[in-house]
Amino acid sequence: MAARKTYKTRGIVLRHTPIGEADRVLTIFTPELGKVRAAARGVRRITSKLAGHLEPLTYVSVSISRGRTLDVISDAQIVRSFVRLREDLSRMSSASYLAELADAFSTEREPNPEMFQLLIGCLEALESTAEPTRLLRWFEVRTLDTAGFRPELYECIECRLRLEPGDYVYSSARGGALCHQCKTLSVDPVLPLSLGANKALRYYLRRTLADSLDLEVPAPILMEAGRLTRAYIRYVLERDLKSIDLMDIVAG
Repeated sequence: MAARKTYKTRGIVLRHTPIGEADRVLTIFTPELGKVRAAARGVRRITSKLAGHLEPLTYVSVSISRGRTLDVISDAQIVRSFVRLREDLSRMSSASYLAELADAFSTEREPNPEMFQLLIGCLEALESTAEPTRLLRWFEVRTLDTAGFRPELYECIECRLRLEPGDYVYSSARGGALCHQCKTLSVDPVLPLSLGANKALRYYLRRTLADSLDLEVPAPILMEAGRLTRAYIRYVLERDLKSIDLMDIVAG
């Protein structure tokens, strides 16, 4: 049976890239199709009816026509605009970071409903939460887990010794914590992993976003956990994420 010439889907616009004089190529993250790349013809013109519906970080319903080299968006309607994120530069920069992470850890045309739910759930919560840093840490570690890079925080990644409560170190190259003996033998760069940071990350791995937002975690512990998760993400992706710089600038 021949594939349908037009299909409909819903997804979050992760990013867009200008092409030609008036077009853009959009990357839309959908739960059932994974990432979809499609062109929006004439969307950069003032008269375009699609322009306001296809901004990054907008949850949209789209009709797409199949093309030889690139599919084309024929219609788009906003499902949710996340307007509160756009009214706050700090929240907007955090949302851009979430979108870039989801983009980096997902594959074109490969369904990833779990990652999609992580992203849309965090975007919804980010509009109102008073604890965005907790949300970011939860999303980072859950994204790593969903993508198959779950950090090992219960056993030494090298010798598999069960870690008793205490302070250890974390190896991004190994993907987990090292006990005191294995730490001395490791030639890989390591980061501190305090008892507090380890407990927080373990909690985020096993509990919901709502539970994690309610858990009070001291700011220094959140900062340490963030250094660890970001270093691990950088190692896995072999690059830095552009949105981190903007987020850090906005945070002051």
